[in-house]
Amino acid sequence: MNSSHIKLADCYLWDAWSFIEPGKWHLYCLGLHKYDSTGTLINPDHRNDHQFHIHHFESSDNGQHWADCGVFQQAGVCANGADSGNVWSGDSHRTAGGDYWFAATGIRAIDSERPFVQSLMLGKSSTPQIFDGVMTPVLMADEHHDQLTDKGYFLAGQQVLGHRDGELGGSILALRDPYIVDLRGSDNENAVDVVFAAKANNGTPAMGHIRVSLAGDVPELVEICHPIALPDAALFTQFEVPKVIFDAEAQRYLLLGSTADRVDESQPEEEVNRYLRLYYANDLRGPWNPATLEGSELLGAGCRFGATILEYNSDAQQLVCLAPLTTMDESGGLFFDYSFAIDVGKLGRKERLAIQILS
Repeated sequence: MNSSHIKLADCYLWDAWSFIEPGKWHLYCLGLHKYDSTGTLINPDHRNDHQFHIHHFESSDNGQHWADCGVFQQAGVCANGADSGNVWSGDSHRTAGGDYWFAATGIRAIDSERPFVQSLMLGKSSTPQIFDGVMTPVLMADEHHDQLTDKGYFLAGQQVLGHRDGELGGSILALRDPYIVDLRGSDNENAVDVVFAAKANNGTPAMGHIRVSLAGDVPELVEICHPIALPDAALFTQFEVPKVIFDAEAQRYLLLGSTADRVDESQPEEEVNRYLRLYYANDLRGPWNPATLEGSELLGAGCRFGATILEYNSDAQQLVCLAPLTTMDESGGLFFDYSFAIDVGKLGRKERLAIQILS
């Protein structure tokens, strides 16, 4: 399988999510125009100071070539202003009934010192080409603050929530990157699990978990679940853009995530280590196991980060994935090069897993 590069002359691209429908693969990612309104080139490492959009690409040949479909979603489509500041990473999901649901992180500024108050938003669209619905926040860091902390989530106090310098001097608030997972073993066919990037009550990275009803055109929060522990969370400070799929043949869940060991928001990019990690479990809530006995880190990923699972080939026991390159790549990054495969038939063995580039 060949996969062409996805690189735009006028736009930075990072963090990916995707879904497949008959005859079409859809890829979404964060995007930012490289030049500001004055024509000045934006420093990519300072992109959080600017407003993003969600970009959309399509492939009709199983990811060998991608067509640029332009802007899918802008900030400011949430009725209560939860995304008035910015829109961050999320998910795209096609239900068994053929409905299109999308998730994203809404960013709202309280003041100049607290510009990153986060909400998890879901919205229904009539088309996967451009978002034509309304995003509704189902979980908000400020409004659900006490409910979240009571459940074991780590959040800074309301007076410093979403601070530009990070949570209590550490890395930035973690209530973001929602990903929709079909709820299994339930009589409620309209309910879904939504996992997200979070921190546990001691500041340790974790996978957040809520249940949401998609019975109508407006999503409704059903339950805030306790954070899900990651077995090697002591190795990193940030867990990001989780992707969870169910392997029906092996009756297990697979989790692909991206991690970083940033200790504070002023830390230079070259000091931050980033990895793609793979886990597996019999139940969504765990316990989760590292991909191999030697750990969850995937070898050979280079500067790939924020990956999506394009396809799971159960016959070949292979995940086909795509990830943008970070700015630490020698090319400058913030674009997609080649897709890669992960051999999940080797899960649970001793040696670490290495990705296979599909060029």
